[in-house]
This record gives sequence, C-alpha cells and structure tokens, in this order.
Amino acid sequence: MRKVYMLRHNQKGFTYPLTLCMLILFSTILAIYLEQYLTEKRMLTETENILKQEYYIVSTLKTMEESLAVEGRTNHTGSIEFYDGQAEYVIEEITGSLWEIKLQIKTGIDSRQFSGTAFYDTDYKKIIKWVEKS
Repeated sequence: MRKVYMLRHNQKGFTYPLTLCMLILFSTILAIYLEQYLTEKRMLTETENILKQEYYIVSTLKTMEESLAVEGRTNHTGSIEFYDGQAEYVIEEITGSLWEIKLQIKTGIDSRQFSGTAFYDTDYKKIIKWVEKS
C-alpha cells in the first residue's frame, strides 16, 4: 500500500493581501461613482441657474415689449421683480424710431449678474435685436 502525502502549503498571511486588494478596488470604484455624482450635481445646479437667467431675460423682454407697444416710453429707468431675481433697465433714445434698452439681471442668493442690450423699433413696436454680455 502506498501512502499518498498531501502537500501542505503555508497559507499564513494570505487573507490580508487579498482583503487589502478588495478594499482598494472597492474604494476606487466608490470614489469614481462619487466623483461622477458630484459632477452631475454641479452641472444640474449650473443648468438650473442658466435656464433661470434665460427665463428672466425672455420674460423681461416680453414685458418691456408689451408695455412699450401699449404705453410708449413712460420711464427712462425701472426694474422688474421676480421670485429669485431682479431685472433693472435703462431706456435711451438712439434715433427717432430706435430705442436702446440696457438690461442688468441679478439672480440667486449670490447675485449673479447678467447684462444685455436690446433695441426696440417704435415703427414695428417690437424688439428687433438682442445682444448678450455675460
């Protein structure tokens, strides 16, 4: 009868490197997903701010266009209040039928400012050109 001897390997210390590799792998994957989440959250906040500014610009221009078409130029300066912002405007006459409207829009808690210039034609009773200055 032959005796079969099984080789015994020294397995002391095997679990520590394996556990360390798994921990490093898990931490790396978690860090990647966390960074992606934070980036998407920042992009969402920035997109909301940009869309809010654009909405305030369009609303201000439509309000100004309607009031100028109905009443004509009543005030040289004024402001329009929004829920989370304010639009200030100054109207200057360039020619007899062309007015320049300078807008200054402030939004948010940190008062982000946005400015632009619109040109209103009194013959057409419409804003004919809009120039943004960020």
